Amino acid sequence: MGTFCTVLAGCSANRIRYDVPVVPLPERYTRAPTEPEVIKSASDERSMGSPSLPLNGALAEWWTLLESAELNGLIARALTSNPDLRIAALRAAQSHARLAQANADEAPALSLPYQVKTFKPANGVGTVNPNEKNISQNTYQLSVQGSWRADIWGERAAMYDSAEFQLLRALFQKDDVQRNLVVNIVNSYTELLALNERLRVSNASEVVMRDMLTSVEMRMEKGDATIIELDQQKAAVHTVKATIPLLEQQRVVVLNRLASLAGTVPGELKLSDNGLDSIKFPTVIPGVPSALLLRRPDVRMTEARLLAANADINVARTRLLPPLDLSAEVGYGSFYLSKMIQPYSFIGSLAANLSATIFDHGKRSKDVAFAEAVREELVEAYVKVIYDAVREVDDALSAIRLMSRRLESQQMAVEASRRAWQSSITSYQALAVDYLVVLDTERSHQRSLDDWYSARLDKYKGMISLFGALGGGVPMTGELPGGGTRPAGLPKEADFGMVVKVAIDLKIAPPKDQEKHFYTPRQNISPESEKAGSSSGSSPPEKVTAEGLEWSEDEFWMVEIAGLHDRAGLTSVWQDLRARFSAQMGNQTLLPRRQEQGDNSKAWYRLLIAKFPTAKVADDLCMTLRSGSFNCRVVSSRSLKHLIAGSDPSGLQADRSVSAGGET
Repeated sequence: MGTFCTVLAGCSANRIRYDVPVVPLPERYTRAPTEPEVIKSASDERSMGSPSLPLNGALAEWWTLLESAELNGLIARALTSNPDLRIAALRAAQSHARLAQANADEAPALSLPYQVKTFKPANGVGTVNPNEKNISQNTYQLSVQGSWRADIWGERAAMYDSAEFQLLRALFQKDDVQRNLVVNIVNSYTELLALNERLRVSNASEVVMRDMLTSVEMRMEKGDATIIELDQQKAAVHTVKATIPLLEQQRVVVLNRLASLAGTVPGELKLSDNGLDSIKFPTVIPGVPSALLLRRPDVRMTEARLLAANADINVARTRLLPPLDLSAEVGYGSFYLSKMIQPYSFIGSLAANLSATIFDHGKRSKDVAFAEAVREELVEAYVKVIYDAVREVDDALSAIRLMSRRLESQQMAVEASRRAWQSSITSYQALAVDYLVVLDTERSHQRSLDDWYSARLDKYKGMISLFGALGGGVPMTGELPGGGTRPAGLPKEADFGMVVKVAIDLKIAPPKDQEKHFYTPRQNISPESEKAGSSSGSSPPEKVTAEGLEWSEDEFWMVEIAGLHDRAGLTSVWQDLRARFSAQMGNQTLLPRRQEQGDNSKAWYRLLIAKFPTAKVADDLCMTLRSGSFNCRVVSSRSLKHLIAGSDPSGLQADRSVSAGGET
């Protein structure tokens, strides 16, 4: 009866289902634009007539909708070189190693001990008589030992579940770093464009005011102006002139911030002086709020942490029960090394150990209480992160709506103040108004113009925040593995949202049969190709069936790019290399070498640029790449050939290599 109760307790300790609480969400965003508002907004913008896209398909690379080749290249560089993103990828690789360790614990452990022991006295302590000689005795033993803990209560299964969810948490954390990185880059880049506009306006205003100063000086010579009016105009000129260094300093700060986000040093990043008209923001209808449960990586990260906490409770509960340890040993042992491998020297043992702790002052039961408290905390964190996500979307929608109204009024204010300034100048020249009127309208126009740029920037930042709040910048994921209640995928008829007036989608989907070991690089899209209606800026490369490189007996050399990259990151690396080192990359091939494989995790790759006839040529390229903030090293084909021959678990031969002209 006692044994039956123990088994029953063990079965009840291990829960197969790991549930996630259902968080009630509204059916729609109250401040989301309606379809008539979207149509009106589209009719007022520059690129009327562009097609609309489903929001799910546009969010992963939403920055391409802004139709800025410079911004596309900047983000590709950041996704390749940003230190925070690299650190997050390496942390995910660490979690993958922990998962492999948890899986290895399922199998028995084998060891091959070889022992040489010396005993003195030979027959044991106290066996030597006073008149006898104390001699020693050697023993030799060679055996194979095996040990295994039977997972009768599900402890190791729960530990594996916890490690798997921790891996998913690390992957979602890396995605969240990427999501925020893209938002920060686009925000900073838009701020840079606004500063470029304000610098141009300040320079133009200085020219106009200097012309006005010349006019006042001429009138003063004729006796039509006073010294007070002259000094007032000089003060106005120098006031505008004083704003130019301030704007230039702000521009340097933004450039340095962009350089840091792109993973390089200040001064190395060179960007154009384009204005806000060089980017085109689309109009977004966000769809149902429940889509955030699958779109937002921070929500998925907290969900994975909660599921790992559920598994940790199982681990703590199973440790209350007696473990069953099995061990076996077979081998040979003898007093003489020459006679050790003999049939009569064979030794063997088999043991089963089931030990139950009677009293430990409640230590292990408190482990259960601690694990349950951690889970309760994460339940609250899960609810909070969902509500924060909905709030961020609503805040962004509110900012877009209200800033649009502000921008419309501010634009009319700018036009009115400009007309007033021009009229006051004309009236002053005709001696119809006092000079104070000219100065007042002049200052009013400058304030209105500055407020207009501020309102325009605030509206754009609201749009950027909306893309980030919706989970843009990373692909949307599905339901997490395992049994239990999870945020399920939305039905086909659900309102996923839409984007109006979008740029052409640059992503080329890989063939279905090659999805595991193949990727297609994004192509840079040029303004000319966009006007022509091209989807990628060039024709899609022809897909060739040859895989990997031809590994001949002759040695050749390759350049390995430091760091780990997921499949989406390979595209950014190759795009960045071809953009910044086009002369060196013209005839080279990018060869991804898979590091880890698994159904429930991303594949990680190390990147090789191949192939070079001598180490000197490869080292020259590596030195060039280091000047562009790429860490790299030169490797020989002979050092990697054994990893590629046959069915290599690293997957190097299985992955398609990518050359400058397409796939090889």
